[in-house]
Amino acid sequence: MADRTSPHDLTVLTRAAACGRINRRAFLEGAIALGVTLPTAMAVWSKRVVAAAPSKGGIFRVGLDDGNTTDSMDPATFASRFMITMAHTHQNFLTEISPDNGIVGELAESWDVSPDARTWTFKLRKGVEFHNGKTFDANDAAASLNYHRGKGSKSAAKSLLALFADIKADGKNTLVIELSDGNADLPYVLTDYHLVMLPADGEGKVSWDNLAGTGGYVVKAFEPGVHATLERFANYWKQDRAHFDGIEFTAIPDVNARQAALITKSLEAMIE
Repeated sequence: MADRTSPHDLTVLTRAAACGRINRRAFLEGAIALGVTLPTAMAVWSKRVVAAAPSKGGIFRVGLDDGNTTDSMDPATFASRFMITMAHTHQNFLTEISPDNGIVGELAESWDVSPDARTWTFKLRKGVEFHNGKTFDANDAAASLNYHRGKGSKSAAKSLLALFADIKADGKNTLVIELSDGNADLPYVLTDYHLVMLPADGEGKVSWDNLAGTGGYVVKAFEPGVHATLERFANYWKQDRAHFDGIEFTAIPDVNARQAALITKSLEAMIE
């Protein structure tokens, strides 16, 4: 049988296997369904999936190109690349952009939408833990979004939520968002880097200054605009992510200085 799959299709399947989202049997079945011969599928599994399996441990040091002494862990103020990177390392969102630029659930497991795209119902993941030990639920999600749209809010994300008429928890694991007008792109809107999920205080407000997120790494030290140290969160719900023991972010505005640090092995990675 001749292979008739496209390289893109096989690449997507291989990425899913390398990230642990599908096992060997599912990978082989998927590859064969795409038209790949069994010997070829087994070779791809050995050379591109098994070989790509991440090793755990070590400290990952990254040089970032910006950062300000006015930076804050308050998500309403996120603007620098330093803080945007921190948000995706330390916290989670309801949805995220997949490697193939699609939209997938993160803390939202699935969602339904009314025919007029005005009522959105999100089913949230169960058993997700904040760094402070609190279990994530719909009250946290509602408070996290409402934080940016409240009266007097100066959040940079406020305009994104202009169509939000109501946000409410329907039990512990269901979030309902009512829009004043239909918007089929709401799941994409929720990936905005300001809209991280934070623990609610029991009164409908969020606590961001205790540094508790649900992400793969816990903030251990943070010097605004200069440096941040994070350690792996032992109870992180994504078992296929966060493989380093720790991460260090350093703001190095000058590209030549970042390159020099990379060459001398003071960094493992840098933003160009």
